Order: sequence, then structure tokens, then C-alpha cells
Amino acid sequence: MSKNLLSIFIFVFVGAVIFFSIMIGKLFSEIFNNIAVGIGALLAGLGGGVAFWEWVKKNRELRKFKIIKDTYPREKIKRKDSDLGIFKLFRFGENNGKIYIYDLDSKKKHWIKNWGTYIELGYRPAKDHVPVDWKEVTDENIPDEYKSYKEGDDIVAP
Repeated sequence: MSKNLLSIFIFVFVGAVIFFSIMIGKLFSEIFNNIAVGIGALLAGLGGGVAFWEWVKKNRELRKFKIIKDTYPREKIKRKDSDLGIFKLFRFGENNGKIYIYDLDSKKKHWIKNWGTYIELGYRPAKDHVPVDWKEVTDENIPDEYKSYKEGDDIVAP
């Protein structure tokens, strides 16, 4: 069925080009060339549109990550011995060692997807390769006050 439709389309297309070349008085090759250039321009436009969309998507991810990085700087970690801070870091063994940011204001938890993201957020290792902020990552069972926190967006470095 589709072979028949394709054959009919090609036949009608070639017939229309020949008909218009006779009616207009231009050569068949000139009309065919103009059509080919037009189709090529359309395809190039589609390719450019896809590339542009990927660029927009990447910039959106970079902007989103910068906002997250600015929202959760290492200076605002709620330390174990302090009441100051806007978020806590939790690591739970039963969740395959996943690290979560618990936002104390919005009552949401965000999963830091990988170690590279942890480092990109600014929680850098010290010179002896032991993370400076790792001692602030609480490795314990989840306290009751944090069980009602809703899942927020996962955090991944672009």
C-alpha cells in the first residue's frame, strides 16, 4: 500500500514539475533545482531548530543548577551543634547511601544524584581527600520531624 502511494506521489510530483516547466517556459532542470534548494533550506531549518532547542535546554539546566547552588551554599548547612542554617544533609544507608538535602523552610527533600553533583554544589573535599562537609552529613535513621517532607526535584550537575 505504501509503495503504491509513494509511486503515485513521485509520478504526480514529476508530472507537476514537467507541466509547470511547459506552462512557465522554464527548463525542467531549473524548476527541479529551485524545488531541491527549497527542500534543502527547510531541512536545514529543522536541523537548526533542533540544535537551538538543545542549546536552550542546556542553558535552562545551567540556570536551574546555579539557582540551586545559590540556594544551598555550604555556609547555610545546619550544623549538628547549631540552630542556624536553612537545610540539613542526610545520608541513609537503607536508600543505597543516597544523600538528601532537607530544606527546612519549604519542607522538601532533594536527592543529590551523584558524587560529582555533591562536589559541584560546593561541598568540596579537603586536601586530605576527606570531604570538609562530610562530617555534617548525618548518617542515621530519619528523625520523625523529617518524615513528612515531600519529594522535591532531584539535583544533578549539568
